Amino acid sequence: MNGIVVVVDDDVNTRVITQTLLDSRGWQVRWARDVGEAMQQLTDVPAEATVLDLSLSTASDLNDLRRLHQAWPLLPVVVITDRTEPDLERFARQSGAAALLHKPTDLNHFMRVLDGTLSRATGRRSDAA
Repeated sequence: MNGIVVVVDDDVNTRVITQTLLDSRGWQVRWARDVGEAMQQLTDVPAEATVLDLSLSTASDLNDLRRLHQAWPLLPVVVITDRTEPDLERFARQSGAAALLHKPTDLNHFMRVLDGTLSRATGRRSDAA
């Protein structure tokens, strides 16, 4: 077992695919419908990473990402989005995203990004200790 990943997504099909993929790689998946629910889960049980579907809310998405990052600054957040605003990646990173992927996302690429993000986060946690 690799640990816990909290996935914030409201699409049932995406949930099934993500669950199957992460389960097959030894991750325990916890689901949240929104960032508030994810924050409650993270308060109850720490996680190694969060995957956030940025298209599930309205204009408050980046504020939600910022709140999540402020509460857990060492928690890596991988953002997946179908939004294409030119400055979105810069804004997402400034708001705390460790990585930003665009839909549709190749599943192997998603796992490489998640694994790389977790490796970098583990290094930062070791440096902070």
